[in-house]
Amino acid sequence: EFVLIQVDITKFIRLALIVDLAMERQPDSIITLILGLEGNLLGDSADRDLIVYLPPSYDTSPEQRYPAVYLLHGSNASPSVWTGGAPFIYKFIYKDFNIKTAMDKLVGEGKVKEIIFVMLDADNRLGGSWYLSSKTIGDYETYITKDLVSYIDNNYRTIAHRNSRGIAGFSMGGYGSMHLALKYPEMFSVVAAHAGSYDRDTSGWKIRLEYIAPHNPKDFEEFSLLGFSERSGFALAAAISPNPAKPPFFLDKPFELVGGKVQVVPEVWKRYAEADITRGHLDSYLKQPLRLSGIMIVHGTSDPFAPNQGQVLDKVMTDLGIEHVYVEHGGGHHVLPNADKWLQFVSDNLSLRYHQQ
Repeated sequence: EFVLIQVDITKFIRLALIVDLAMERQPDSIITLILGLEGNLLGDSADRDLIVYLPPSYDTSPEQRYPAVYLLHGSNASPSVWTGGAPFIYKFIYKDFNIKTAMDKLVGEGKVKEIIFVMLDADNRLGGSWYLSSKTIGDYETYITKDLVSYIDNNYRTIAHRNSRGIAGFSMGGYGSMHLALKYPEMFSVVAAHAGSYDRDTSGWKIRLEYIAPHNPKDFEEFSLLGFSERSGFALAAAISPNPAKPPFFLDKPFELVGGKVQVVPEVWKRYAEADITRGHLDSYLKQPLRLSGIMIVHGTSDPFAPNQGQVLDKVMTDLGIEHVYVEHGGGHHVLPNADKWLQFVSDNLSLRYHQQ
């Protein structure tokens, strides 16, 4: 079963009434759900679609509670990519993946637990939020880890505990899922990251960010004429190096054009190291007491957009003694063709025990 929810701040009173009458649940979290995205400098709407997959027994077992997993899409995409609704140009990336088809099959075969999956929207006018927070793009970290989790736990029969909550994603969402799991282990205990970029010194992202140095589009119309790499660079810069004093995109570039040559801006580039998984997250993760119960890295050997990034993160985690699973496939920049493997991994590492928070 899929449930499509459109959270519309201009209609939250009406939506709250519907939820209250139809579902007999308190609607307060609908109001707070989108507050983190209000007032972003890009002017992106705070209205966000959610798609929620409910397991087969959800309607027939009203006393049962379920683990929950949050799915993060890649850049220039939407939650529907997880339900077989990827646009034609993305079909080869998402492999026609459909969470309902995959999970109903595995549940029927007794290979996985029944799980609620939450597919959220983190796109923006630049092509993606990277699941980060800045004055330019809005506070996506709070939106996901606090407001959205609270909304789902209050409106669905989840097991509302980190041990029963996971996160997974692809590409931008691969980075995002690893970022949020490592930064907020009090919220998530399992992560499965596909095709992410984890070290921008080695991923090709440094070159993409150099590409944007000579480009200064005056508005979003001119921005739309840039190539994919350039647009991606602007999106990442808006998330990592925002600057409210620089309209219309409100960002600092990590590289600038000086005398016809591209040069790094050290104080800006430093922020990218801090946002990296390898250089910024792992040390902080090891300094706090909580540990993830399951970490899976999925990467293709021929990935042209994030080359060798799975291997890089695998090595760094191994050197630091962080337990994890690395799955390598022979393809390119796409989700793991055999979804059973990562879905079973997530299921195996989520608890069915109900914990009092």
